[in-house]
Amino acid sequence: MLRVLEKREVRRLGATKTLPLNVRLIAATNRNLRAEVKRGEFRQDLYYRLAGAHVYVPPLRDRPGDVMLLVESFLASSQPPHSLSDVPDHVWDMFKAYRWPGNVRELRNAVRRVLVTPERVLDTDSIPDLANAAAVAVSMLGASGAVDPLRVARRNAADAFEKRYVEHVLGKSEGNVTRAAAIAEVSRQVIHKLMAKHGL
Repeated sequence: MLRVLEKREVRRLGATKTLPLNVRLIAATNRNLRAEVKRGEFRQDLYYRLAGAHVYVPPLRDRPGDVMLLVESFLASSQPPHSLSDVPDHVWDMFKAYRWPGNVRELRNAVRRVLVTPERVLDTDSIPDLANAAAVAVSMLGASGAVDPLRVARRNAADAFEKRYVEHVLGKSEGNVTRAAAIAEVSRQVIHKLMAKHGL
């Protein structure tokens, strides 16, 4: 990889000649590579060849305004193409209340499911609380005895829901993080972060 990045050429397996490359490489990670370089867990020379420009993309839960745009894009690229009008209202309620721990990949899978079985878009049969996500958010507005600001109420409801979700999938998997991640369709790292966040 270092040679490819440095010389812009590649040699096929078993070949004797090199071929020039004219490509733009985009690398993505959810790890702090600069910190890993300092700890000796990522090659410094490779890091500096990759790190030409940095773009930070916040998690989907921090940019709820992007959900509709992404859903629209996924629907348009489906076969046959669909539009936002094909998404039932109850699904939108779930989409708005959900925190998307699996980010864009999880949202894409949910959109695929909504085209086939909208009543199970977020696997509501195995996780009953998901079907009532919007109701949970509303019920928590007055939990402190006063109406909280929307952003605070939304965050509190989402955090409570997120904790219940992780507890449920861990219960289903009998504490096996790998199986829990498979059920949630996220990585093991996501499950570990959520467990640490909620003290599970």
